[in-house]
Amino acid sequence: MKYRLNKHIILIVLLLVSFSLFSFLFLRIYQRDQQNLNYRYLQHQFDPDANTAERSDQYLERVPMEDMDFAALGFDAAYAPLGYKPYTLTVTLSEDVTYYREVMGVKIPALTLKKGSVTSIEYNQERTIPFGYGYRTYPTYERGWRYAIPFQTGSEPYTGKEKGAFIVSQEEAEYYYVHLSDIQKILRLFAKADLERKGDAEYDSQQIEETVYNNLLNIDNWLASGEIYLSPDLGGSVIEPSDYLLAGVSAICLVGAIFLLVFRVRKKKVDSLNAA
Repeated sequence: MKYRLNKHIILIVLLLVSFSLFSFLFLRIYQRDQQNLNYRYLQHQFDPDANTAERSDQYLERVPMEDMDFAALGFDAAYAPLGYKPYTLTVTLSEDVTYYREVMGVKIPALTLKKGSVTSIEYNQERTIPFGYGYRTYPTYERGWRYAIPFQTGSEPYTGKEKGAFIVSQEEAEYYYVHLSDIQKILRLFAKADLERKGDAEYDSQQIEETVYNNLLNIDNWLASGEIYLSPDLGGSVIEPSDYLLAGVSAICLVGAIFLLVFRVRKKKVDSLNAA
């Protein structure tokens, strides 16, 4: 009896895991497909001649990121609305985050924020997160790579040398290259902390992903809407290597469940024949 019960539990678990992974995979592919549709629309609408700022064409001329004058790109800063109540979010990094320098076209590790480090972000009336700092990263010419000022570790939030400056220059702070996926993970931590700050004890992963989606590529969207640059991170491949792993694990679970079902049916037939 116990053996049968264990087989039933294993069968249910395998089916649930397989269904969950397939659902998650379908959602990921669907979101990327929608993102690509939006990117193709932006490509059709993009008109760099519409921006007349003196140095708005730096991206189009492929000026090296190290020489970029971000303030001269010609897009407007977004300030916090009136009546905005200041607050600070603090998170603990769940894994190491590495920042890179580029030497002769090769990304070389230059700075690592260690797992367990604490970092904070302040939202106040004067401004929200400065462009270039933390998760407000600039797109580069290569999909998946960002250019930014590293998160400042410690309980004190980053304010910049020129307090109130919304666009942080490269003279004011050191910029590095960083993987978009690493920034995405940190942003998820802040999204979770913000939901907890609001007292939302029953938040789900969809709410976190919505916050990440709305903030991760803010600068890319502003650059595109300002007719300055179409970031490669706004589009991408519909299928990524990690999807094959998810599909493989899901298929293995499904095959295992089918095997258990077939084994169970055959065993029942054998038992009935033996009884006869």
